[in-house]
Amino acid sequence: MYNLGMNKLPVIFEVQEGERLGIAISGGLDSCCLLDMAARAAQNKGFGLVALTVEHGIRGENSQKDADFVVALCKKRGIDVRVFYVDAPREARNTGATVEEAARRLRYMCFEQALAQGVCDKIALAHHRDDQCETIFMRIMRGSGIRGLAAMRDVRGAYIRPLLEVSRKQLEQYAMDMGLEYVEDETNDDCRYTRNFIRHEVFPLLAKRFEGYDNALLRLSRVCAQTQEYLDKQCQKPFAVRGGAALSLSVFEQDELPAKLSLSKMLSRAGAIADIEERHFDLLLGLKNARTGVALDMPHGVTVYREKNCVSATGEVPAFDEMSWDSVLKAGGLSWNGLDFAVRHGDMPGQFTRQRFKPLLYLDGDAVPPGACVRLPAQCDCFRAVGGKKKSLGDFFTDRSIPIRVRRQAPVLACGREVLAIFGIEVADSVAIKDNTKSIIILEDNNVQ
Repeated sequence: MYNLGMNKLPVIFEVQEGERLGIAISGGLDSCCLLDMAARAAQNKGFGLVALTVEHGIRGENSQKDADFVVALCKKRGIDVRVFYVDAPREARNTGATVEEAARRLRYMCFEQALAQGVCDKIALAHHRDDQCETIFMRIMRGSGIRGLAAMRDVRGAYIRPLLEVSRKQLEQYAMDMGLEYVEDETNDDCRYTRNFIRHEVFPLLAKRFEGYDNALLRLSRVCAQTQEYLDKQCQKPFAVRGGAALSLSVFEQDELPAKLSLSKMLSRAGAIADIEERHFDLLLGLKNARTGVALDMPHGVTVYREKNCVSATGEVPAFDEMSWDSVLKAGGLSWNGLDFAVRHGDMPGQFTRQRFKPLLYLDGDAVPPGACVRLPAQCDCFRAVGGKKKSLGDFFTDRSIPIRVRRQAPVLACGREVLAIFGIEVADSVAIKDNTKSIIILEDNNVQ
């Protein structure tokens, strides 16, 4: 193997025989070097390869040319390649994020999709030593805590970063020695982007006064990573709830540091794995005396709720495509956003009592009117519980103390604005089973509450 002047080129060789490694590749120097190294390692270690490239829709024709270059390169080397198309500028406009943030978020959504669909078992990212220094400096400027300053890890779940100990200069030499082709992204010189400004303006200035500033940044990161690892063992662990993760309200009785660490873990479980700053923790700790139902928006589409018995964090709720009741029945269930409900015909239980907030709900299939559909709750929906009065669905949720995070992702069976059943919660009086019911439908909730 080519010697980059290091003791080892670590995690890329830890991919197991028979596994399939995804290589995140843009066509630039870093990722093309990574692809070449991975291809050589795969021959020796017996693991498979697939290249993953994301066209972000940022640079028009040039962006498409880069994707075409990656496809041609992989075809030449006999490597399977998957291309994902996203629209980062539109995502930035819709969410208020920067184009950089939106591109990163969409890119990882594509990677998660590849992992979920079994396209690959792990994904290798081409972040290198210089990227790590830039990340640390950016987080210092944003006021990040210990977790943020620990920066990127060489292994995080299914993601590996084999090049974190390799400098860009070393990669340039590798590409020259190996005769590798790659493309240059013209936006890499655009200092309107924060990372480019740090790379081209700030670091050269630091280098004139502080020789070895990069080594100092990396030492800081390693110390923070070790400290974080120790502190993680001292804090409260979040537990799973429908749609995300939660902590007991006792988290607010802890000292400030372990409380922050516990909240950070909860946010990470919900999808906010970066960009959490001190100002966010000030808001989170303020939930101690907040009223039930107060919500806070966090980075990466995560929302935190103050609930009656806990504080919870959930990721962004994706779009839900309305489905006909007949299609849900035919499919035998409903799966969406990590939620799973079974819908099936059944028999009357021996000792039946109407159930609320139970894994099994029963309804009269013949009482469901034609044209009924399954969708998410809407503002003007109404609901009449068994033996109760008709009221707005929002009032019903409030009366039943249903957490807001559950309301946001509780599919309903409805006809017009009349809700006939709330999956996992309750059925309406109009479709409840009666003594003469002949067609019994069971809604089974397979989710964490």
